[in-house]
Amino acid sequence: MKRILLVGLMALSGLLMAQDMPLSQVLIPGEKWQLVAEGLGFSDAPTADGEGNFYFSDMRSEQGLFRVSPDGKVLPFLKGAKGISGMKFGPDGKLYACRGRTRELICIDVKTIKITVLAKDVRPNDLVVTHKGYLYFTETLKKQVTFVNTNAGELKVADVGITGPNGICLSPDQGTLAVSDFRGKHCWAFRVE
Repeated sequence: MKRILLVGLMALSGLLMAQDMPLSQVLIPGEKWQLVAEGLGFSDAPTADGEGNFYFSDMRSEQGLFRVSPDGKVLPFLKGAKGISGMKFGPDGKLYACRGRTRELICIDVKTIKITVLAKDVRPNDLVVTHKGYLYFTETLKKQVTFVNTNAGELKVADVGITGPNGICLSPDQGTLAVSDFRGKHCWAFRVE
């Protein structure tokens, strides 16, 4: 049975912000792991907003997205948003997500629950959003990293040739983009200019 375990949303938020901080430095002394949700098919796409809410996807359920509030309550967030494998909040407060199953890159307004399709006929796996609102996402099957200028609606190839580009993140100063290669043995780092 698949489960999601969280130490506490404050500790998790610290881990997400620090990005390279060892887990031992964010665990609350004396606290134990707490079960938050169970009975999930395939949980993925963890992300948090500035208010302490934690969001995740169950890629195999009809429900789609869930939100865990700071008090630990797990609530359905967006029914029918199935197949989301990567999510991140942008500086505009919107939630950007990869829907490989429907071959779309989407944006979700969390206040209105309106979904906007940003790109079609893509195979997004994971993504990252810059402070300026630009997106980079991995397309594992294409062996490609794609750049999106959301302001201009521009999509272009940022890199090709990584055997299996999967996870993607930015350094805290936004100057380095790192991409994991789950079919290879390297993690690739690129300077962002």
